[in-house]
Amino acid sequence: MPLGGEQPSIANEEKTKKRQLYKAKNQKRVYDEAGYRLRAAGLCVRAGSDGAIEVLLVTGSANHDHWIVPGGGLEDGENASGAALREVEEEAGIRGRIEQFVGEFKDDDRRTRTSLFLLNVVEALDEWEDGRLGRSRDWVTTSEALRRIKRCQFPLLTVCLERCGSSQAVLEHSSVQR
Repeated sequence: MPLGGEQPSIANEEKTKKRQLYKAKNQKRVYDEAGYRLRAAGLCVRAGSDGAIEVLLVTGSANHDHWIVPGGGLEDGENASGAALREVEEEAGIRGRIEQFVGEFKDDDRRTRTSLFLLNVVEALDEWEDGRLGRSRDWVTTSEALRRIKRCQFPLLTVCLERCGSSQAVLEHSSVQR
């Protein structure tokens, strides 16, 4: 029993169960020869109602106040593009197709190497795996995305936008309109 004789709240128990489920499905991790965890992420873009680029972000699995680009670790025998598609569907409920490989991002502090892909959204699911665990998704402007995302993911978004060039070039990769 916690200090003060308090019973754990139902909300805390539910949060613990969700975290255990998340950890169970992500136990097997794949590493490169230098010991970096291999990850993949998918950046989904579309034209908003005003024609401006919108980017899809999801809440973090452990902290729903943090917003991130959907992505995660590669599974045994999986390539980076397949992992990006799987992770975007699991975390954001978005089925897509790879339009462009943006680049690889190495994070020495977290010991990860993330392959980033620009995705064309094919379908947005009403219900999805991590959505049932409390994760949210949101289409936001690029400036709002840069304000919201975790600092460690800032390079993913900025480099993608730089490499894809102008707003029109990015939107040409996505047929999804608001």
